[in-house]
Amino acid sequence: MIKIVDIFAGPGGLSEGFASVTDSHAKPAFTVVLSVEMERFAFEILKLRTFFRQFPTGAPASYYRHLRGESTRRLGLVDGVNAFT
Repeated sequence: MIKIVDIFAGPGGLSEGFASVTDSHAKPAFTVVLSVEMERFAFEILKLRTFFRQFPTGAPASYYRHLRGESTRRLGLVDGVNAFT
């Protein structure tokens, strides 16, 4: 897998393109290891896209329950472990 560093990432379009490329075994050919963006709104979009990229088949139901305010649990990464499992 080829590692990608996306400098001046904007909202993450280049990273999305690299992340969508697969090899002949349907495995990701690239992994985005770092994205850098200083514009606040582009950074927020970049964070959201990065979050969704970790769920190839769609975000888990617990994420949408959290958005609707149906969960009191703090969701996200805790000590590097995905809390959406």
